[in-house]
Amino acid sequence: MGATPAPKPAGGDSPVNTTQIVQALYVALCGAIGGLLFWVLCKYSASTPKEIAGWPWFGQVGALMFIGGIAGLFGVFLLTASQIPAMRTYIFAIVCGLLWQPIIDEAQKSSGNVLATQQTQNVDNQAGLVRAASANGNPEQVKAAVGAAVPVVTQAIRKLSDVQDAQKSQDIVNSSQKAITELQAAASKDPDSSVGALKDVSIAASQGHHTMLALHAIQSLQEIGMSSTRPEVVKESLASLQEVAAKSDDPDVKKAAQNSSFALETNKATPPAPTPAAGQGPAKKK
Repeated sequence: MGATPAPKPAGGDSPVNTTQIVQALYVALCGAIGGLLFWVLCKYSASTPKEIAGWPWFGQVGALMFIGGIAGLFGVFLLTASQIPAMRTYIFAIVCGLLWQPIIDEAQKSSGNVLATQQTQNVDNQAGLVRAASANGNPEQVKAAVGAAVPVVTQAIRKLSDVQDAQKSQDIVNSSQKAITELQAAASKDPDSSVGALKDVSIAASQGHHTMLALHAIQSLQEIGMSSTRPEVVKESLASLQEVAAKSDDPDVKKAAQNSSFALETNKATPPAPTPAAGQGPAKKK
């Protein structure tokens, strides 16, 4: 008879197995103990958090133990990736439960940074696709690339205010600036989609009071209208600037959109003076 194969540990092939769940429960329990210690210290120092100060004692204990358990899980698994099982890891979980407020704040900041990094990468990727389509694609491909980029860029701009890390916030701004530049360049092949995209980006930026981004998009709209020889593109650029001015609650953006609209309307409304034919002088006055 052949050797009996050794049994595989339960859940060995799954991302989360029973052992890991049990360890996580122990970490949460230790964090809950830390939350209970926090309540005891608050009672001795008469400094119960105002959010739960009016609750009965058992409600306060339950809330703080729950928050402490969450803080323990955040501290061990999200912020430090501590070795489990290890006695110092469980002690650290108790400390996290005791100091739950800074632990949860740091966990929120960490997760926010991860999301901000993803948004920056998404905007960069979409800007690259628009650039490639503008360089090598046809108008339909440019239109598709621009259409895919707009929701990504506007979403990143709307989430800017939620990013606590200054560097991560600046990364999103820089990526959005590049995307606006690429959207303007796309007007060489499909001005209609480019104008619509810049209008949406400008409105999103102005409503979030991200003035620099909104002004960049407004300038791009004006330049597209000024450089175009197609009346319908000029008309659409002008209408977009007027819509930005109407929908913006940022006074600087509103004023810039109105000024750009006026400059575009004035420039395109005044036809250029006819150039005299060769060998002819200027027309004589009668």
